[in-house]
Amino acid sequence: MIKLLITFLMLTINANAVEYCKSKVQTFLFMKLYTITLCKQTNITYNELFNSAFSIELEYHMKSSSKWISNRSIEEIQKHYNLSQDEKQKYLKEMLTIFPNITKGDKIMLIYQPHNGGKFYHNQKPIGKITDQTFATRFINIWLHPNSTFKETRNFLFEK
Repeated sequence: MIKLLITFLMLTINANAVEYCKSKVQTFLFMKLYTITLCKQTNITYNELFNSAFSIELEYHMKSSSKWISNRSIEEIQKHYNLSQDEKQKYLKEMLTIFPNITKGDKIMLIYQPHNGGKFYHNQKPIGKITDQTFATRFINIWLHPNSTFKETRNFLFEK
C-alpha cells in the first residue's frame, strides 16, 4: 500500500516519472543495523532531490528505543549543521513525539514532499510529520548528505 502511495505521489508531481528504488544493509562493526531503501524519480541527483517527492525506509535488524534513535539523530544532524541549543531541543522534542520504540523487523518510512516536509510511517501506519522544511532536509541528510557518516551507503543509493 505504501509503495502505491509513493508511486501516486511521484506521478502526480511528474507524469513522466519512473520510480527507482535502491536498498543497502547498513552495518557497524559487522552488526546489521538496518536496511535503508531510497525511492526516487529516475535520474534525480542529490542536488535535485529536495525538489521532488521521494521516500526513505529503514527496516531495522535490531531493537532500539525512541530516545536512543532521537538522540542519535541529533548527533548526526549536528555533524553537518551548527545547531543552536534551541534547535537541538526543538528537534529532539519533535522526534521523541514521532518515533516509537523499535523491534527487529520494524519499518520506519519517511515520505518527503517539497514544501510540505515529511510524513512518517511505522509499519505502514502514520505516526507523525515534520512540517519544518529545514528540519526535514536536515533529518534526511543524516543518510543523504554528501559527507554523511554513512558515505558508502549514501553513494550506493545514488549509483545507477
